[in-house]
Amino acid sequence: MKIRATIAFHYPERITRVDDLGQKHIDTATKVCYQVMMNLAMDLNFTYDLSQSDSYGYIQNGSFRGAMGHFERKEIEVGILSAFLREDRMKIVEYVTETFIITSPLMFRQPSLASVSNIFTLPFGLDVWWSFVALTVILIISQLLLIASPMMRNELAWLDSLSFVLGAICQQGFNRDNFLFSGRILHFVTFLSCLFFFSSYSANIVALLQSPSNALKSMTDVTRSNLKVLVQNNEYNHILYPESTDPEVIELYMKKIKPFGEKVYEIPEEGVKKIRTGKYAFQLETHTAYKIISDTYTETEKCGLKEVESIKIPRHSIPIVKNSSYRSIFRERLTWQREVGLYEATFKRWINQKFKCEGNVGEFHSVGIQECRHAFMIVAFGSILARNGLKTFKAQAAPHRTDAQSQSAKTRARRLYDKTMSGFSGCILMDDETYVKEDFKQLPGQQYYTPKSRTGYRMWQKTWSCRQEDGEESIGAFLEATLPFSQRCGQRLGISKSLVQRIKENNGLITYKAQAAPNRTDKQKQSAKTWSRNLSDLVLKGFQGCILMDDETVVKGEFTQLPGQQFYTAKTRTGVARKFKFKEYDKFPKKYVVWMAICSCGRRSEEFFVTGTMNMDIYIKDPRVTSANTD
Repeated sequence: MKIRATIAFHYPERITRVDDLGQKHIDTATKVCYQVMMNLAMDLNFTYDLSQSDSYGYIQNGSFRGAMGHFERKEIEVGILSAFLREDRMKIVEYVTETFIITSPLMFRQPSLASVSNIFTLPFGLDVWWSFVALTVILIISQLLLIASPMMRNELAWLDSLSFVLGAICQQGFNRDNFLFSGRILHFVTFLSCLFFFSSYSANIVALLQSPSNALKSMTDVTRSNLKVLVQNNEYNHILYPESTDPEVIELYMKKIKPFGEKVYEIPEEGVKKIRTGKYAFQLETHTAYKIISDTYTETEKCGLKEVESIKIPRHSIPIVKNSSYRSIFRERLTWQREVGLYEATFKRWINQKFKCEGNVGEFHSVGIQECRHAFMIVAFGSILARNGLKTFKAQAAPHRTDAQSQSAKTRARRLYDKTMSGFSGCILMDDETYVKEDFKQLPGQQYYTPKSRTGYRMWQKTWSCRQEDGEESIGAFLEATLPFSQRCGQRLGISKSLVQRIKENNGLITYKAQAAPNRTDKQKQSAKTWSRNLSDLVLKGFQGCILMDDETVVKGEFTQLPGQQFYTAKTRTGVARKFKFKEYDKFPKKYVVWMAICSCGRRSEEFFVTGTMNMDIYIKDPRVTSANTD
């Protein structure tokens, strides 16, 4: 017995044989139904009078075309195909049994993490960032306290603390050295802590640059992204998208599909190839996609793919003509195939399973401008701010004048200018004076000497000469004889500092720092020794009284008179008040003498301040001083 039937293909031009497992990803649904219906024919002992259709059949001009047109015209009994369960087909066909469910998601590669977010803020959690901000503030405050110390007050400005900490964070050095031991400890702790932070941050940045994101999680995300959408060129995709009532599908169709017409419809191989570029999302049947991806993609490329549900494909079933006498027996035997496992065996043979991600080790990708766009934005913003924002200027030194003195200076300058412009042919005399210290030894700075040991040092009276041909012994003797000038010997000979250092080591010479001491005459030195001996004899003879020691320190009366540079910050130099623009100085600034006495029993006097000097009258007659001497 023969039963009239039809078979339909989406890609009839690509079909070789219906049982060709080498192309099982092409028209998979039809090939699976063919195997099921062939088993049914063998079970019931009949054959098919088979015809071929190039379409499953949808209504066109009021009637069906393709396979459904054959059913409408009563030309066949059953279809060897897997047709959608649609309401418009219920009038001409009945459905025997469901075959399988087809899924057709949008497949794409997730964009890189750097292209969808600012990776420079991602390496650490919020608690780590706040901890680092707190550490930065503590380091800046510590640096400010260090700058405020008397020994560093004129060495660094307060903005230098911010520059130092920011430079340490970015693993940059600092242009100034710190001679204080506490300052060096602070620098070491700062650079060490920033090193740990920088190392962890850099390692995370490298990993994040190569990491895919999880930014596209739904169809709406795909619609609003910059991905182009392609659709598998199946017949039902032209029907289901316009008919959909899902708001997300409608939005996708109106923005990504409809405006481009037939250009968005691609065969599976071409669409999967374009997914690889990372610029396209392709909607196609999963069993087709899995076969092509398994054959053409590398393991690392497979791990970066993402699937998002798009249109919902209706259930598939085998159609039979309306009111057919074969309906019951076909349903019974097809159900039996499902129960005994023939369905499952056929599906496993023909349906491609999803590939496994076995190479999730990451693949190197070159870093482009898109990944670094936030860094370029920071550079651009800083350039604009530096160009149009505030600038720091150095305050100029100027005499400290009262308002009357300033007005008098302006009046005299105006008179001089008018006299010059009126044709004055004489000479204009300008004078000025500068105060310098008479003895170079009184200049600020450090002095060194280079003996074999600290004890027994006495400057040789013999005159020495230093020549390179004299050899290391002669040079070493010269270094020891001319102790304060040993650093210049290398310059005079034209030899390196390392050679001078080696000669010093070979001759047992060590460089020491000279200590500050009062500059006394021989008579003063002898007097100091006599007083010290008298005081020592008095104490050793059982003196029961107190020994009083006093000292004074001279300080400047105003902080503005302290040496050092002063800066002000403004957009331009013009329009800045004089008090910020100039650092005014006095030729003879006010000074204070701070005096204090301490007794050998532990008592001390109150601090005594005077604007002059500690002369004999103040020391003997002033009650604030005499009270300390008599208590």
